[in-house]
Amino acid sequence: MAQDMTRGTADPPALPRILTVAGLKKSGKTTVAAVLIRELRARGFRVGSVKTFRHHPLNLDRSGADTRRHAEAGAEFTVAILDGELAYFEPRASRAGLRDAARLFAPGVDVVVWEGTADPEAGGGQVVCVRRLSDLEQTLEKRKVDRRSIIALSGVAAGRRNAGAPPEGLRLLDATQPEGLAALTDLVLRWDADGRD
Repeated sequence: MAQDMTRGTADPPALPRILTVAGLKKSGKTTVAAVLIRELRARGFRVGSVKTFRHHPLNLDRSGADTRRHAEAGAEFTVAILDGELAYFEPRASRAGLRDAARLFAPGVDVVVWEGTADPEAGGGQVVCVRRLSDLEQTLEKRKVDRRSIIALSGVAAGRRNAGAPPEGLRLLDATQPEGLAALTDLVLRWDADGRD
């Protein structure tokens, strides 16, 4: 009989650092997340990522197709093995949270870059991406970002020549430029080292 590793009573493993890259659609989240992942890896960190989908569901495949039939038959999970990829799908009655996702993190991962809206349990700091600085308040409200958790602003607005000045106490950094990416990564690492989460 197989041991149930996901429903045991043992304490869950310690979480790696969670860095959220939040923003509205087309604000530059994916670009910022990808360059931060690359830079953290270049600095020697083991990095994973989580992507929160809001608009387009990602699922096994259409109803009645081969892999979907496994879930429809009652499989608790389905692993899809593709050329060069491994995907894990688990039917859920509601949106999964950090603890659900964390049990799938590879051991030894130092940082998880969470693109989208992170679970409130994630703690950690947030890089907020905006198309224009005037979008900031709407972004904070829609994505439920606590101002105290903002490490810096980035995204499309950071690459605009006349973006304007960010609100007091916040830095606007262009992660697509080497100096901006280095400064943003330094802030991310300092944020965690300062114990602010």
